[in-house]
Amino acid sequence: MDVSEERLSVTVYVIFLSLLFLMAAFCFEVRALPLVVTGQVQRPAVLGFVHLVVVGFVLQMMFGVLIKIVPIAFSGTLHSRPLALVHPPLLALGAAGLATGFFSSRVSLVIAGGILIVLAAAAVLYNLMRTFATLRKPTAVVFGVQNALFYIAVALLLGLTMALNFRWTFIPDLNTFIQLHIEVALFAGFTLLVSSISYKLLPMFLLAIKPKIHPYANYSFLNAGILLAAAALLIHSPSMSTIAKWLAAAMWVIGFAVHVYDAFVIAKSRHRKTIAIPIYAVLSAYSVWVGASVALALLWAGQRLTRASAGFGFFTLVMAGLVPMILGYLLKMIPFMWFQYRYSHAPDRRSAPPLNLLVKEVQGVWAIAGYGAGVAASLAGAVGGLIGTAASNGAWTDSSTVIAIGVVLQFCSVAYLTYLLTLVPRKHPKRPSVSPWEFQSPPSNEPSKEP
Repeated sequence: MDVSEERLSVTVYVIFLSLLFLMAAFCFEVRALPLVVTGQVQRPAVLGFVHLVVVGFVLQMMFGVLIKIVPIAFSGTLHSRPLALVHPPLLALGAAGLATGFFSSRVSLVIAGGILIVLAAAAVLYNLMRTFATLRKPTAVVFGVQNALFYIAVALLLGLTMALNFRWTFIPDLNTFIQLHIEVALFAGFTLLVSSISYKLLPMFLLAIKPKIHPYANYSFLNAGILLAAAALLIHSPSMSTIAKWLAAAMWVIGFAVHVYDAFVIAKSRHRKTIAIPIYAVLSAYSVWVGASVALALLWAGQRLTRASAGFGFFTLVMAGLVPMILGYLLKMIPFMWFQYRYSHAPDRRSAPPLNLLVKEVQGVWAIAGYGAGVAASLAGAVGGLIGTAASNGAWTDSSTVIAIGVVLQFCSVAYLTYLLTLVPRKHPKRPSVSPWEFQSPPSNEPSKEP
């Protein structure tokens, strides 16, 4: 087997495994969502569902993709390929063990899963940091990715500490730890990683050459907000804590505003006449991510964030923002990676094919639109349940049928998207004897070297 094909298969298998974890999480959403929107966020069903999505899908997807795109996109050399093969099984087993431990209320499984996840993350982070050292010219995007990975490592260590505390109580009050864990994971690690990767992928997919963007300003404001928020949680003075919360919220709002402005600049300076539909999906999901993040930050600063509003906001942030953003990028990245590794070194290749030949945009739109409709239906069912609960003086009104319809739509859409992505390598033969591309590059004016 060709080395490039083998490398590709590892990446694609990790991505498909992540999608399977996402589909597995949907099976528990009907039970978890009513608990989330009623503020029962520490129930085992909620914890299992959340960690299936965040660790099994999001974290596994990001680690798998970063191992591939960092050497390609930033002109570096992967430090250790064997080490890159270690983390997928560790992370998959850890995510499965962690979720199973939460669902079954077995602390030993939660601890074992947490240890495996930390070991997998250590392997990925060490490999990536050594890979960053081989880059010819580190950029602002590289700094942002490194910054995000640091916060993700901190969030994982906080999570493992809390898991150990379930068995051996050495921290009496976990409330501050839980808030730090969520803040560092979502508002620090994933937000910075989404911002950093978008600064690289959006110009690439939109053919925006050297747009005037401000990544360092975005990172500075987001980091300032993160540090101020952490200080607000650790300060014992109520007045000083309130000031720190408002300053943190202000920094986050400015940081998001900078990134939204930069995304507009990238789109305006593009050389493509039209924006691909998957990128529209990415930008729409990002707007949900920003809106939910800003709303949560302002409610938190104003002391109006209840467990119910926090649960509703975080569900919207992840399921309506982060997940569809990743799915939209997948529709562009998977065909690119298949092309890069399967055909880029073919001796008879003339030019890259239009990626739409590999994954039809119309089919991808149906998948993402179906997922969006499913999330909207689930949220509508949850809101309907809350309204009915308020009208019936606190007795939860069953809206599981509407939520179940939304979950089925989400599951079927992601399954269809996974099916589409598995078709990509079958579009053309592995080793074409002639160029398989429909559109060739224009003929060169240089004289032929053939006799």
